[in-house]
Amino acid sequence: MRFCEGELSAGGRGPRLAFSTPSDTMSDMAKAPPDARVIARLDEEERAILRRARAATGKTTSSVIKAALRVFARTLPGESALATFERHGVVGAISGPRDLSETYKQHVDYSDKHGGER
Repeated sequence: MRFCEGELSAGGRGPRLAFSTPSDTMSDMAKAPPDARVIARLDEEERAILRRARAATGKTTSSVIKAALRVFARTLPGESALATFERHGVVGAISGPRDLSETYKQHVDYSDKHGGER
């Protein structure tokens, strides 16, 4: 991982943080989606937080930022559980009556629930 900190951006608007992996060649970046690479301006407090996180975890800048993004994403309004299950193909994965969630007790054999009939 190549890490550059404290460079002045074009226009001299303050420090910036840029990172890339060794495999980031020009051809790799040409194939990558535009949001695959991030350049962010960090103030002194944010740079100190990043340095502290890297030192405490031993993780790379990229790993720290990815983890922070995942934590931040948990605070955003999300999709419903049903939408998540549908997206992952769980809903509709099993065939059966359309109202099975409402009528499942009619379809379950409870005769062996307690080791046989009582």
